[in-house]
Amino acid sequence: PISTGKNLGYGSSAPQQRGQVVVDLKRMNKIIEVDDKRNFCIVEPGVSYFDLYEYVEKTISMFF
Repeated sequence: PISTGKNLGYGSSAPQQRGQVVVDLKRMNKIIEVDDKRNFCIVEPGVSYFDLYEYVEKTISMFF
């Protein structure tokens, strides 16, 4: 995976060894479902915690 968390540079977009590949999942960034009654969400792997936070803040205002 490519490091995109705090962008500290611990990850790389280059494979570590010959024959490996790097898959960048950042474009898979859809929030599919947020269920505030049962307290769970379904997201694609490119959704960041901050993306989810902003979505919940806009759609479920009772928590904020």
